[in-house]
Amino acid sequence: MDTIMNYLENMFASMPKSKQMQQLKDDLLVHMEDKYQELKRAGKSENEAIGVVIGEFGNMEEIMDEFGIDLDDDRANEPFLMDEEIEEYLHVSKKTSIWIGIGVGLCIISAAMFVFIAGLQNNGFLNEIPVKTANIIGVICLIVFVAIAVGLFIYNGMKIEKYDYIHTEHAFQLSFEQKNSIQTRKEAHQPKYLAALICGIALIILSPVVLFTTLAINEQFTHFGVVGLLWIVAIGIFLLIFFTTEMDAYKNLLKEGVASKSKKNEKRDRITGAVAVIIWSLATIIFLISGFLYNQWHINWLVFAIAGIFIGMFNAAYSILTKNE
Repeated sequence: MDTIMNYLENMFASMPKSKQMQQLKDDLLVHMEDKYQELKRAGKSENEAIGVVIGEFGNMEEIMDEFGIDLDDDRANEPFLMDEEIEEYLHVSKKTSIWIGIGVGLCIISAAMFVFIAGLQNNGFLNEIPVKTANIIGVICLIVFVAIAVGLFIYNGMKIEKYDYIHTEHAFQLSFEQKNSIQTRKEAHQPKYLAALICGIALIILSPVVLFTTLAINEQFTHFGVVGLLWIVAIGIFLLIFFTTEMDAYKNLLKEGVASKSKKNEKRDRITGAVAVIIWSLATIIFLISGFLYNQWHINWLVFAIAGIFIGMFNAAYSILTKNE
């Protein structure tokens, strides 16, 4: 082992004396020792074991490439993430993705509640309640659900904002062990992510089947078909948000596809993206309600054009208001 340690010291003799290089050196020593002991247990002589270890770990350029280290950049001064920070970030990302998914689902289900109450009224299940009162109850349910959803967006957005530095380049670095651990967890999550992606998209595409089925059985039950459609869409979107967010958390830690953005731009994109999701969801809800309940198909498509204008107006206004921050 002394030969291996001396060889490792010579390998790093010309390298910068930084925390990053020391961490890399320590990680390599651990792996070289493990490999050496494994070879010795397999019956190799000491010289044979040393030769194999040096042959496997002795190319400095390959090691630097494998660890993603570029000595010409400023990353040597980046701080290392602690294991506790990584676990906390993954835990918070997973937890917030659940609540954000529920929030988006509530925006859609709020419309489902409105349509459901209207369906009960139209089919004579709420004859003791005046039509106007039933409509007011439906609107109240819609507003309450959307208000709860907005609260969830704000609260969880503030919780994840603590980790803005993880979403930008050149803010941190990981040890070899940490990278391997995160990569392993990412690969283990990949099948669930792909399955959720397929199921979520399939549910959204197939959701109109419920509506068409109720139309075929009895047109009076159209309202309940719309309710089923909206619930299925809500479930599909929740699956997409939850599993995609968890996958993005692993990618952010591994710096896969992380753009070189300032924290200000990250925050802006997150806020404008959330507003766009809410506006498009509400536009879809209004489109379905006005079409199936009030038969306004000839004109209700304008809601999407109006939604696009509102999103553009908000993005422009937000950019102007935060320009000098």
